[in-house]
Amino acid sequence: LRRMVKLKFVDAANITKIDDINDYLHFPDWAYPLIIVYHIPMLICAMGGNILVLYGTLKFNAISMDKVSLIFLEHLAFVDFFIAFLSGTTILITTFTKRWVLGEAMCFIQGMIGYIPTFCELLTLVIISGYRVFVLLKPFVAQNLGKKHGKIIMGIIWGFSIVFVVNAVFIMGQYTFLILTYWDATHQ
Repeated sequence: LRRMVKLKFVDAANITKIDDINDYLHFPDWAYPLIIVYHIPMLICAMGGNILVLYGTLKFNAISMDKVSLIFLEHLAFVDFFIAFLSGTTILITTFTKRWVLGEAMCFIQGMIGYIPTFCELLTLVIISGYRVFVLLKPFVAQNLGKKHGKIIMGIIWGFSIVFVVNAVFIMGQYTFLILTYWDATHQ
């Protein structure tokens, strides 16, 4: 194997302008069509599936669940749609142009704000699992929980996600992101 793809950690302090990011975005020419062919159906499935879940639950009440579980499911679909839209479109645009053309604002949004819904989605999955255990262990208490409780829990999850990500930025003073880079084995 002469060539391989290697993960490289890039320190944001060493990147002084957007063009410096393009120095780290190297894939072989044959990889770009594969990335595009992979990401377009994934983006369509992720966004389309989540829209169907939201449409079915909000308009038709198609899924019969208790109200709190339904709020968690709708929230999970919304956050997953947001993540797919934010990262999927960014990856496709960057792959089509073979460089970062989205500007500094989108770099910040992708690098920092992109972590908030991801963290929120992980917390939502944990809360869904915990809630299902709670329903199994205390079914009569769980019947008394309504939409208000679910919305309060979702608000707490969003607040915690925002505080956690912003706090991590201030503690680190900068953020480090991971970029896949093309690496030629002959340059070892």
